Amino acid sequence: MKTKLLFLSLLVCLFTGQAWGVDWTETTNLALNKTAVSSSGTASAGNDGNTGTRWESATKDGEWWFVDLTEAKTISDIEIVWEGAYAKTYQVYGFTTEPTYTTNEDGTKTLTQDLSAATPIYSQDKTLTGFPYTDSHSGLNATARYLLVYCQTRGSVYGNSFYEFRVAERVADYDVVKELGVTNLTINQGESGTVTVSGLNSIGTVIDATEAGATLTASSSDVTITNNNDGTFGVTCNTLGTYTLTASATVAGLACTGTGTLAVKYNWTTNTNIAATTNNSLAVAHASHNDASAYLSNDNNTGTRWEAGGGAVTGTDVYWYVDLGNTYSVNAIEMIWQNAYAKSYKIYTATQLDTEGNPAWGTTEIISQDATLTEFPYEDTHVLATPVTARYIKVSQIENGYPGYGMSMWEFRVAGTASAPSVLTYVNISSNTVTVAGRSENITATATDQYGKAYSTDGITYNFSANTSGASITNGVFTSTQKGSATFTATVGSVTSSPITINTVAEGDNIALASNGATATADASTTASADFAIDGNDGTRWISNSGTEAADQEINHWITVDLGGNYDIDLIEVQWEAAIAKDYEVYASDNADDLGTAVYTKTGNAFGAATHDFYGTTLSGKRYIKINSTKNASAYGNSIYEIKVYGKGIMSLTSAATATAKIYTGTWNAATFAANDAATVTNNDLTSVKGLPSTITVANPNCLVYVASGAACATQNNVVTVSGDNYTAHAIALTAGHPFYAAHDVAVSTADNITFTGSFAKSDEYCPIVLPFSFRTLSSDFEIELLSKVNLAEKKLTFKTKNPSNSSAANYPLMLKLNADFTTITAYNDTVFATPVTPTPGETPAPDLNMLKWIPMTLNGMYSTYSGYTTTGSEYVYDATSKTFVIAASGTLIAPFGAYVYASSNPTVNNLAIEINGTTTNNAVIVDDVNPFVDVYTLDGRLIRHNVETDKATINLEKGFYIVGGKKLFVK
Repeated sequence: MKTKLLFLSLLVCLFTGQAWGVDWTETTNLALNKTAVSSSGTASAGNDGNTGTRWESATKDGEWWFVDLTEAKTISDIEIVWEGAYAKTYQVYGFTTEPTYTTNEDGTKTLTQDLSAATPIYSQDKTLTGFPYTDSHSGLNATARYLLVYCQTRGSVYGNSFYEFRVAERVADYDVVKELGVTNLTINQGESGTVTVSGLNSIGTVIDATEAGATLTASSSDVTITNNNDGTFGVTCNTLGTYTLTASATVAGLACTGTGTLAVKYNWTTNTNIAATTNNSLAVAHASHNDASAYLSNDNNTGTRWEAGGGAVTGTDVYWYVDLGNTYSVNAIEMIWQNAYAKSYKIYTATQLDTEGNPAWGTTEIISQDATLTEFPYEDTHVLATPVTARYIKVSQIENGYPGYGMSMWEFRVAGTASAPSVLTYVNISSNTVTVAGRSENITATATDQYGKAYSTDGITYNFSANTSGASITNGVFTSTQKGSATFTATVGSVTSSPITINTVAEGDNIALASNGATATADASTTASADFAIDGNDGTRWISNSGTEAADQEINHWITVDLGGNYDIDLIEVQWEAAIAKDYEVYASDNADDLGTAVYTKTGNAFGAATHDFYGTTLSGKRYIKINSTKNASAYGNSIYEIKVYGKGIMSLTSAATATAKIYTGTWNAATFAANDAATVTNNDLTSVKGLPSTITVANPNCLVYVASGAACATQNNVVTVSGDNYTAHAIALTAGHPFYAAHDVAVSTADNITFTGSFAKSDEYCPIVLPFSFRTLSSDFEIELLSKVNLAEKKLTFKTKNPSNSSAANYPLMLKLNADFTTITAYNDTVFATPVTPTPGETPAPDLNMLKWIPMTLNGMYSTYSGYTTTGSEYVYDATSKTFVIAASGTLIAPFGAYVYASSNPTVNNLAIEINGTTTNNAVIVDDVNPFVDVYTLDGRLIRHNVETDKATINLEKGFYIVGGKKLFVK
């Protein structure tokens, strides 16, 4: 049986009473692939045996999931492998009958099972650590067929999600010790830790946590072990390495053994990492790939990492190095690798720069390694027998250890001592990065030596390299007069800081205004309401209850602003009256019911003059801003003139958006819209978007834009206002050669006017067309001929002149008889229909027309060859090679607004003739999406037309045989 690992830390492995749990490689998981039901999400992904899939609930508390084991079982062990979105508080219930629930219209489910009278098999409320969060519960003795996980409260801002839910059955020898379990232990060099030896049953569950009489030995005499005589052992080791720990005991006459692992690590607690920016402000990281994120490997945070990236990133051109800012005597180096480690690499050092300003790397590496690492995270430590003098240290990859990816490090560590005197080395500027025009911002400049210690800033100067906001700095006070940005540096002696940029936000950008749709609520008010804090008037104010409180009294006054939509926030300003809160917090969230943790905390304010407080941190996707006072500065409660918020709206595509149909939510953002717009988009649903502009530009001129009634752009062409089930357009303007589709599958009603712009040439005489709206022949430029009959036996399409007093049929094949060149067809107060729909002929069709399945097919004389209508793979189209109707491949493109002819099965059809009012005028020839150019010859080989479009090759030719594009063709 394999040794089970519960928990590793850099210091010690602590025994929790469930050190190993079930070995699921040797134990049947009763829940595997059984029927599962959940309140939301894909329930089956939570017990499919695949830790790469997961059940994911909606983003709220009270979500649930249950599995049917198909019959009642006695349960001994339950294990849940949570994703990052785990349930902080949850209960597992067991039932012999299926829990009751109802299914909602949106597919989610509501639990109706009464849990108040049920006793959970297991109940937990704790914060989980060590991703993925494997939560094991052993020693259970419950009988159930259905196991329900009720996620009471979430452990993150997301919903609840787990990779796997596992269940083990209680076996006959559950209480019999079969072997020993030994906890794995990781300690720092020279420090000690505790190892626990416990009895394990046949499925690997801990049943005896204090196995008396057991002995513990190590694979090396460098390891010192002390028996605590309570089933635990103290372990100490001064030598780096990995060792095997072996436990032995006789239990009920049975000789039992077990093994664990001892890992002894370099002690970074007592040896400061001088490569980390938190310990050495002069340390700067660089890399061959993704240089901008190189600092993530020396930020003293093992939760962030630099990575070279995917693809063929291998070889010595892949490297990462750190400039320590000064020369050190280095005695230890460690890389904490991610999965994508460097299998073989070399480490080089340098003490100075070369003539080109790059580190002058030595020709001989100080460390060369070629080894496969096996223990994640891969802590790769090198203690140097002889210290090396270095300022620059580089790890250069030779071969990557993870196929397809270059090296990636969580952290790079260096231990050593300084070898140079203190000199002015670094100047830093700290300030808020956002301010408001006309306000002042304090600038703080600090200088440090190569060890990060403070250095005098006497004689400091500031120099602007860019300034579009009218900014100036006087005595450390920054002021800007207009919206824009200012970039400047600070210089002390001969050392200049890195540039800092302060962006200035104009007063007009305040989005926390009632006039902008914001609303405010508060815990209480007396002489003024919360609305006064967002009315844009500095002379009005919100006032909390006052007169019954004392200065320094702990209270809970709050005011919350709902911006009405989500924004990326650059700055929050609170304009206090004299009755300021002594201690308060600022919250920003996208969830009114869960504001999360405070983004800013202020303490120690004094009652007095009005104060403007700024919180200039970038907050993404926030809607609710809350000021929560916890202590009074006076006996007058709290009072705020204005809460001002500056930022940009967020507009996102929903999961229902497709390549041609875009559905947006949030607050209007022109950049987001432009990034997702394309000539193929046929409709944009902006009905849920706040703050629409008066004009919206789209790449496809036929794109319909759906907005809520009252939107600023409501009178723009192709904008459809939506109010309930009513869709109304001011004007629809359609252009030939571009796709069009009314996305809502309903009529767009009461358009003031509809125009269609094409290219109608008199030389074509007849022009086939289908339009998504009806119209009358109000122009003398053309007459309408309606398709009235299709006869496959005679291979003939019959058209008949339409009565001019009646409207033409929408979405139906027409033939326009052209009397003159023109470009526009116009309809007034008409209806635009979704395209395509089942055509309705203007007169009763012949019987053979009813036998036809409606299939798109373009006809000779079409004025546009642009692609527009996409087939689904179930339609028939004419194939010029086989001269038959065949199934079109899915995605075949048919020109928009071209005539449609349809066939029911697979008839053999050569060329169809067009008959208009009893006269056969021409052949109807299928053309490709891209109209090729051909030559036309007589049968005796005489060239009569050169390089003409295929669909126009036979127009106005006399009756007879011709060679068109190398093929023989008869013209009637």
